Amino acid sequence: MQPSRLRATPALLYEDDSVRVYDDFAHHPTAIRTTLQGLRNAVGNEEVIAVIEPRTHTMSLGTLRDELATCTAAADSAIWFRGENIRWDVAELAADCVVPSRVFDDIDRLIAHLSTPSERRRHIVIMSNGAFGGIYGKIVSSLQAQNSNSD
Repeated sequence: MQPSRLRATPALLYEDDSVRVYDDFAHHPTAIRTTLQGLRNAVGNEEVIAVIEPRTHTMSLGTLRDELATCTAAADSAIWFRGENIRWDVAELAADCVVPSRVFDDIDRLIAHLSTPSERRRHIVIMSNGAFGGIYGKIVSSLQAQNSNSD
């Protein structure tokens, strides 16, 4: 775990005219809920997408599934990443989630999905307590490339 990633508020990784990407150290449903509600309060009705990798030992065991289904309520949608350490049915969580949700198990497909342009200003909050397959640099590179191609 990188000490620089231990912060109380999400760090802005990337911004252009249509999207902002944040890195948040998400380790518990309460922290996820608090971060998303704070962002919702700040951005009003702009689109908020929570991208969550349930990585901690407790989350990877599925112990907090019921809380995970409701902790994203302040977002417009949630994306759940099923890493190799997950031993429970993430699709079931997505189906029970209080906001529209999808499950990915491939970082490149996830980045392609997140890089799709939106009509609304979008805020993507990447929530994990680990390297998350290098998603941080990869999403920034993808959005920068997309942005330079549209100029």
